[in-house]
Amino acid sequence: MTLHEILRFWAKRWPDRLAVRCTGTDISWGELDRLSDRVAAGLAGRDVAKGDRIGILMRNRPEFLYTMLGAMKAGAAVTLLNIRFTPREMLHPIRDAGIRLIVTEPRLAPALSAAVVEVAGLDVISTEPFDDWPTFDVLGDSDAPVPDVAVGADDVALVCYTSGTTGFPKGAMLTHGNLRESGIACAVPSGLTFEDRILVSLPLAYTWGSCQYLREGLAMGATTVVIEPTSDPDRMIDVLERERISVWSAVVVLFEKIAQSPRFRTADFSALREAVTGAASAHLLQTWQSIGVRVTQAYGLTETGGHATLLFQEDAIRKLGSSGRAIMGMELRIADDRGAALPAGEAGEILLRGPGVMKGYINDPAETAKAIQDGWLRTGDTGVVDEEGFLRVVDRTKDMLKSGGLNVYPAELERVLAGVPGLEEFAVIGIGDTRWGEVPMIVAHGARALDLAGLRLRCTEELADYKRPHYVVEHGKPLPRTVSGKILKRDLRAVYAAVPEGAIRLKA
Repeated sequence: MTLHEILRFWAKRWPDRLAVRCTGTDISWGELDRLSDRVAAGLAGRDVAKGDRIGILMRNRPEFLYTMLGAMKAGAAVTLLNIRFTPREMLHPIRDAGIRLIVTEPRLAPALSAAVVEVAGLDVISTEPFDDWPTFDVLGDSDAPVPDVAVGADDVALVCYTSGTTGFPKGAMLTHGNLRESGIACAVPSGLTFEDRILVSLPLAYTWGSCQYLREGLAMGATTVVIEPTSDPDRMIDVLERERISVWSAVVVLFEKIAQSPRFRTADFSALREAVTGAASAHLLQTWQSIGVRVTQAYGLTETGGHATLLFQEDAIRKLGSSGRAIMGMELRIADDRGAALPAGEAGEILLRGPGVMKGYINDPAETAKAIQDGWLRTGDTGVVDEEGFLRVVDRTKDMLKSGGLNVYPAELERVLAGVPGLEEFAVIGIGDTRWGEVPMIVAHGARALDLAGLRLRCTEELADYKRPHYVVEHGKPLPRTVSGKILKRDLRAVYAAVPEGAIRLKA
């Protein structure tokens, strides 16, 4: 069964029941089915066929959902385009995925300024009038019949770009089956049903946001509340209370902010029975549990469409620091460099196998072959599994850091910043930050004076704001390297456990 077939099931069962409340607009299951039908017909009318890729560059709004579900009905795969990308960054996923049509909105249109010039034949549709682009009416008002397309569970539903150690983003292909099975595997042990009210507080443009909606809202038949993302704890408390949210996933930082609000102890969280986040401290877990909210911790990747392991409340304190056990249907293995299984207690690479693992990277068989071997996804993360099967993640992918809950890959930043005078030898590492958790910092050893103005300009023009380095520090001597010449970033992280005196601030 495909995702849009699940939509049709719920629309037939209760067409008038609320399916989504999206940024203030109420949409019933019947309306969601009808409006996405129109988009499917409109896309077919613009020659979008099975196997094609379309792009969505929108903030959280109803048209995002209509377009995503309509594209699936037309047999197309939806490529999620990052709303924070610069025009130059936007070029890569559009070219790499072979996107032929993009639906966007006027305030994000400038991010496509390079693509509309450099990508031949690109069809861009805007939700409201912008320039001379056709508006969403050409899709949403179509009276043509819904295209009769045979779509199966193994067909690609989403293409989600994730950066990697190569520095170039790769498009993970998530099938209808991947997302359906992932939804079931997480929902059954958590007790999610159509009676729940799901909150999506992250951008639908991000893998986490769209996958959460498809897995927990659409697949389960639950009412989903989609809001414009905010980090304001009081606004979040208002939404949780007003909407009687029962299930919510968010980054740890947001849970911490809400717990620190003066309103935390008096707020009505009685409906909230399941909250999901990443690695949380014992204090944070106990704080939320003290008001009756069950906190589940998770580990996952873009390549698994979300959660791969879950740590439920009953084990949270006993297994503090763990990310839980593999979800239903997912196999977990710790392996050495050759892929051979290691015994419990030994650190090695985390390998995953199951129906939630991606089909591969789009148009990149070489990287797919590296990532998936004998059915096992090589995550690149280091972990340890104990005798009970609980995973502890020792190190995230290579040198990746998480800033405000978003993945930042130093290799990508290093590729972009290479060539700036004064950065003849440099590396990017993560440094602790009270607001964002981690932020990028450049450690340099230059043969000439650093061109600060040029560095800041390069960052602004080529990097999304959350990726931009906050500091640069002169190391004062050649950077430490392995015998093969690779920079030893673990040594640099040991030296720079905090922002050093003399570091130059690049970003306010």
